[in-house]
Amino acid sequence: MKNHLLALLGMITLSGCAHRRAGDVSGPAASRLDLYKPWPGADKLYVEVDLGDGEPRMMLLDTGAGTSLVNAEVASALNLRQSAEVSQYLQVSGVLEARSAVIPEIRVGRHRIRNVHVAVPVEPVHDQAGAVPTAGLLGANVLSQFQVEVDYPANRLHLRRAHSRPPPPGAAPLYFDGQHAMTGVVLVARQGEETVEEKLLVDVDTGARGLWLFGELSPELAALATEGVEPVVGVSSGEGQPLSAFLRTTRRFPVVQVHVGGTVVTRELEATWTPFADNEELALSSPGLLGHQVLDGHRAVFDYQAQRFALLPPDTVRPENDIHAWRLRTLRRGSQPDRLLEMARLQAWMGDLDAARRDVERHHRRQPQDPAGTVLLARMTRMEGDAERALALLAPVPPGDLVDQGEIVAVVNGLWLDGAADRALALAGGATEARPDQPLAWVALSDARRATGDLAGARQALAQANALAEDPDGQLLRRAWIATDEGDDLGGLTHLRRLLDLEPSGFVTPWFYAILAQRSGQTDLLAGDLDRLRAQLHPGQGALDFLAAAYHRAGRQDLAVELSAQGRARDCAQVEALPNQHNCEAWYRGIVGEDLDEARRLVQLALEEDPDSSEFLDTLAVVLEAQGDRAGAASASRRAARLSPDDVYLLWQAARLDRASLHTGT
Repeated sequence: MKNHLLALLGMITLSGCAHRRAGDVSGPAASRLDLYKPWPGADKLYVEVDLGDGEPRMMLLDTGAGTSLVNAEVASALNLRQSAEVSQYLQVSGVLEARSAVIPEIRVGRHRIRNVHVAVPVEPVHDQAGAVPTAGLLGANVLSQFQVEVDYPANRLHLRRAHSRPPPPGAAPLYFDGQHAMTGVVLVARQGEETVEEKLLVDVDTGARGLWLFGELSPELAALATEGVEPVVGVSSGEGQPLSAFLRTTRRFPVVQVHVGGTVVTRELEATWTPFADNEELALSSPGLLGHQVLDGHRAVFDYQAQRFALLPPDTVRPENDIHAWRLRTLRRGSQPDRLLEMARLQAWMGDLDAARRDVERHHRRQPQDPAGTVLLARMTRMEGDAERALALLAPVPPGDLVDQGEIVAVVNGLWLDGAADRALALAGGATEARPDQPLAWVALSDARRATGDLAGARQALAQANALAEDPDGQLLRRAWIATDEGDDLGGLTHLRRLLDLEPSGFVTPWFYAILAQRSGQTDLLAGDLDRLRAQLHPGQGALDFLAAAYHRAGRQDLAVELSAQGRARDCAQVEALPNQHNCEAWYRGIVGEDLDEARRLVQLALEEDPDSSEFLDTLAVVLEAQGDRAGAASASRRAARLSPDDVYLLWQAARLDRASLHTGT
C-alpha cells in the first residue's frame, strides 16, 4: 500500500572459493539459546554471539551460508587481520566480494569455537535487524561442528556436540559438502485442476525466505510458472543504488505441499525458479534453497556428522523474542555516551513513544548541541503532530549537520509549507555550501527553488544531485513535478514513463502518471502502459492501489474495482490495528471513487484514533477530492505533508491540491 517501499529481500547464499571449518570446540554436551526476530512473524532468525571481545552481538542464523560473515565495522572493532586477496561469494542477486580473516575464538551459548574463518565484505552489507545493528551471519563452517536443532515454534536454537545423540527416527539423508547442506524433497504444485509432483535436491537454508529453485525442471512443472520482474537483493546492502539496479526476471509457480525431512508440509506458497539460461553460474552452485516459509512451525534438525536431516513437529510453543528488547537490555547495562539516543530509537520502533520521548529528552538536556539527538527529538515531535515545534527545535542545527543526519529535505520542505519559502531557500543554499559533495543537499536546494518559483534552478540542482550520485535516472518523480509546474505535462509524462520502466512495481508512479495523462488527453497511452506494466509483474503483485487508481482515471472502471478488491483482500487483511484497517478500506474505496460516503466514515474513524497520521490524512484528502471537496482535500493534504515533509509523494499531492482548490480543472 502507499507510503511503504516493499522491496523483496532475496534468499542469501554464500559459496566461498574454499571452505574452512572452524577449529576446536569446547563446552558442554549441549547449549540452548534464544532465537530473536526483528518483528512479529519475521522470516529471519538471529542468535546472540560473543566474537571474542566480551560484547554481545547478534548474527543471522544462516545454514545456507558456507562461510560465516562479519561486516567491516565489526572486523575493525575486533582488529581482525584481513587478507590482501579478495574472494568472490555467490548470492542470488550477484557476486559479493570479501576478504578472509580469522577470529581467534567465538562463543555461541556455552560453547567456544576457536580459529573461525570469516568473510569480511568489501562493500557495505545489510547490517540491521529492524532498528538493531547486527554483526553478520553465522554460517555452516561453525554450525557444522554440532548437531543443530532450530526450534521455530519455541524460538530456540539447540546446539549439541557431534555424536552426542542419534539422529531423530525417520530423518532423511543430508548431503553436506562443506558448503551446502542438501536434502531431497518432493514438491506438489497445483494450478487449477492440474497437479504436478517433482523430486528435487535443495539446500536447507534458515537464512532464506521461501523456496527458490535453480537449474532445470520437468516440462510439466515449468509449464505452471508465471514470469515477472521484481527486485532481488542479497546480503549486499546496495546503499545508495536505485531499486532498478536489483530488478530481475523471475519465474514462479504455486506449491501446495512439500515432502521434506520425514514430514509433509501442507501450505500454499509460491516457489521462485531461475533456469540455467537465466543464471548458469548460480544454477551450478546450488540446486535450490528451502527456507523459512517451509521450515516455520517445525523443529529443523541438522545432523552434519551423521548426514541426516529431520523436520519434526513442535514440542512446545513459546512467545517470539524481540531483538529490540534484547538490545534495550544490553544498553541499560552499558555506559555508552549515546545509549539514551539509541534506546529512544529502539523504543520508538517498538511503539513505546512515551519512553522514547523521555530518553531522547534526557539525551537532549545532557547534550543540547548534539545534532543527532536534536533531529530525533524533532522527528518525534513531528510524529506527535506539532510540525511547527519540530521546525523550531531544528532551527539552531547547522545546515551541514542537517545533511549529515538526513534531515535537510524535511526541514526545507517544512519551511515552505509553513509559508517561509525564502528561509527554506537560504537554508538549502547553506547546505550545498557546507556539503557540496552530498546529493541530498542539492535535492533540498531543488525543492526550495521550486517552492520559490525558480523552476530552471530547481532542474539544475537536481542535475547536480544526480551527477554526484552518478545516477542519470535519479529523482524522476521530482523532475516530473517540475515539468508540470512549467506547464509541460508531456515532459512530466516522459519522466514518469521512464520511472515505470525502471520500477515496474509502480509504487506511486501510476498515480501521478494517470493524473497527467487524464489532464493532457493521453488516456489511451495511459491504459496501454498500465496493461504493459501489469504484464511485467507476477499475478497479484505490484502496487494494486495505485494501479487501480490509474485504471479508474483511464476510464477502465471494472478493472479498477477488481484491482481494488484484490488489494483490500491482500493488504487490509494483514493489518492488525483497527484504525489502520479502517484507513486501508477507506483508501482502496477512495482511489476508485467507490462507496465514498463509507470511505469517508472509515477514514474519519481512523483519524479519531490518530489525528496526526500523515497516512490517514492523505487518505482523507483522496476521499474528499473524489467527493468534489477540493478545499477540504487541500487542507488535509497540506497537513499530511507538514507531518511527513520528506515524502515527495505527499509534497506533490499538497502542491497539486492547493492549486486545484484555487482553480477549476484537475
